[in-house]
Amino acid sequence: MSPRITGLVTAALLTAAPLALGALPASAAGCTNPEVIATSVAPRSIVLAPGGTATFAVQVSVRANGCVLTGTEALLTLPTRAKVDQPLTLLSDADGISVFTGSVPVSASALDDAAAGTWKVRTSTSWTAGDAPVATEVTTAPARGDDEGEDEGEDDGEDELENEAVEGEGKVAVLRASSVSAEATSSALSKKNKIKKGKALTVKGALRRTSWETGAEAGYAKERVELQFRTPGGRYKKVTSLPTRAGGTFAKPVKATRDGCYRVVFGGSRTTAPATSAGDCIDVR
Repeated sequence: MSPRITGLVTAALLTAAPLALGALPASAAGCTNPEVIATSVAPRSIVLAPGGTATFAVQVSVRANGCVLTGTEALLTLPTRAKVDQPLTLLSDADGISVFTGSVPVSASALDDAAAGTWKVRTSTSWTAGDAPVATEVTTAPARGDDEGEDEGEDDGEDELENEAVEGEGKVAVLRASSVSAEATSSALSKKNKIKKGKALTVKGALRRTSWETGAEAGYAKERVELQFRTPGGRYKKVTSLPTRAGGTFAKPVKATRDGCYRVVFGGSRTTAPATSAGDCIDVR
């Protein structure tokens, strides 16, 4: 496991509070398999700039069904396949439903760039029957012949319930921060961004994203950005989609036909957060 990931694991374990074990009494009606009724991870995505930190919460609701819930933890699986165990604590217990929660701190300085993307979250709640009787299930073997089954001895028709941990699933996107720039340029453009109608313009810029490992931004190539335009008082509308080249650069020739502003929008990727440039406005004469 990478030393950077090891640091994340250590931080997560140090910030977790002790488990509230044995907090839930078994009911007199007996113990049947507990059920996970809800699992949530919030927020659904976090964005980390170099040196940045963030926290996401994991929460799971479990119906005890008369059993004793003895502890819950969350197992995080990163895109690098590194795994992090996060204990969860008892938040509430009412009407036979127990809610466990925990906060997971994430630090960019503890992560490799390859850790960006979707983190899978699997909760596991252990349990015992306690003093309650354990429910059994009746099973019937299919008929295989008139005399089959008698030679193998009698079956009492009951299998004891195995107290395997019950599980829930969730996910969170941990993304690298990005930025995008856009500028309308032309030799015919004045210092006050005034230009004659019909003259040629080029909207150019660059898409960049941060590296958690180096702490710096670098060009993000082989992605697509959207060039948008709006008139004064209007809303931005798509003009075209552009690919980013080496160094994350892009350029699009346009004609100056009316007053307005250009901007560029990056919709994000599996590993990188969305970004929107500031608008660059022109005054067409």
